[in-house]
Amino acid sequence: MVKRKIVHIDEEKCNGCGLCIPSCEEGALKIINGKAKLVDDRYCDGLGSCIGSCPRGAITIIEREAEDFVDLREEEKNQKEEEVNGCCGHEAEADHESFKKYGSFSGCPSSRPINLDSGDAVDTSGVVVETGDVTVNIKPQLKNWPVQMFLINPEADYLKNADLLLAADCVPAVLPLFYLEMLKGKVLIMSCPKQEDQAFYTDKLTEIIRKNSTKSITIAYMEVACCRTLLMSALKAVERSGLDVPVYAFKVGMNGRSIRQRIAYPGRKGA
Repeated sequence: MVKRKIVHIDEEKCNGCGLCIPSCEEGALKIINGKAKLVDDRYCDGLGSCIGSCPRGAITIIEREAEDFVDLREEEKNQKEEEVNGCCGHEAEADHESFKKYGSFSGCPSSRPINLDSGDAVDTSGVVVETGDVTVNIKPQLKNWPVQMFLINPEADYLKNADLLLAADCVPAVLPLFYLEMLKGKVLIMSCPKQEDQAFYTDKLTEIIRKNSTKSITIAYMEVACCRTLLMSALKAVERSGLDVPVYAFKVGMNGRSIRQRIAYPGRKGA
């Protein structure tokens, strides 16, 4: 136990609106019995990012005895690395730093780069969907494997001169035409800004852009506040790359119908 800064919630002022929950990137806050609660001292960093989201001023920062801060996202990332490094019995082949940067080279199917657009890699005959008098043949749109940013190798051939689609994990679940309209013709990279280290992914995306002459980046993120980090990471990566890459943004509502498109970064030449 150490004396350090930590959030304090005045339950008399708290009305349980829940606006503070998305603001806590560490997931230390929950609504319990109609009130916001700090569920574990270890997951509160004491920085107070949740304070501004409380409309009733119920959250303050105090100093008191508490357990040391534990970055839950860092723990989850390390656990994920251990799981993938040990996948398929290739523990001896997995180099930790190389994996963090490029993804596993061990041949494990979860991270081995596969270009699904090559013709032989996937059945392109499609799926036939019949609705009344209408028959539609829907062809697969996924061009690459893997799709998770954590597993993608920046030197994979499918990234060369590609139009990238950087999508939050939840977007395909709520957007009905994600695969037919948004994904078509693009290389898919997925990430969850709430649970994953965006600084790490900003660095990785910067490297992808620099090495592959990326043509464009489309960001599809959910309307919840924490998901906007995905957009900010992409803009920062483009800026760091020094290249002229346009970025388009789609803000997706939880009902799947509220979509807003805008050019977030028109590129240096068009700016």
